[in-house]
Amino acid sequence: MKKLILAAALLFNTTLWAGAPQFTDLTSTEIEGVMTDFASNFVPTNVSGASSLGKLFGFRLGLWGGVTDTPAVSAITAGEVDQLPVLGLYARIGVPLGFSFDYSTLPIELADFTYRFNSIGVQWTFTDLLDWPLEMQLRANYTTAKLEWTVEDALTSSTVTYDHSSFNMALVLSKNFLMIEPYVGIGRVSGSNDLTAVGTLTVFDASISATETQGVDTKDTYYLAGIDVNLLFLQVGVEYAKNFDNKRLSARLSFGF
Repeated sequence: MKKLILAAALLFNTTLWAGAPQFTDLTSTEIEGVMTDFASNFVPTNVSGASSLGKLFGFRLGLWGGVTDTPAVSAITAGEVDQLPVLGLYARIGVPLGFSFDYSTLPIELADFTYRFNSIGVQWTFTDLLDWPLEMQLRANYTTAKLEWTVEDALTSSTVTYDHSSFNMALVLSKNFLMIEPYVGIGRVSGSNDLTAVGTLTVFDASISATETQGVDTKDTYYLAGIDVNLLFLQVGVEYAKNFDNKRLSARLSFGF
């Protein structure tokens, strides 16, 4: 497990987060846009259809990740950072009556970069109790995330920290065609976001409150559609979602039964 976390951390930091946003003199409008972009990136998903993991028991273990378009961050960075990644190790356990529980996590601690993502969820495929041709599932997740990185110029620097927590619920509808399960869903997410800057570089514009931390509450209705492919003990999923009007493409690779 430690080797898997290290490999994911190196890929995540060196490839996806190589160009961390360099923020300076952010206005209140820009701060709200930045935190909305970040919040859209951390809307949780298990990249799965509505089917349960079995009548008695089932499990999945794997890795999921995604990339989210971030128009507000792109405008501030002159297009240098127009997408943000999300990544998590994934485990899901199914129990009787159509219930399952999942957990996604990835802690990365490097010299100049911190990424923490944790999401715990419960799913109920209530159509397991009914004789319906389609699968329907209710989902709920509680999520926390943290990003920390350094912004700097030739003479000054500051450490920027983004903290996020949210709760979401979703309804997912799917049809299982043996190995392939297409699905669609709609959900609602609400959360709190804090952006903190500590150092000598001015991250927040002088026109806003002279405090190290700025907070923004976010809430939105989001939509998703995807395909879950079950190849015996190996599962692959691909999903498109629209969170806070931002597009995200996610994928999952897992094994289980």
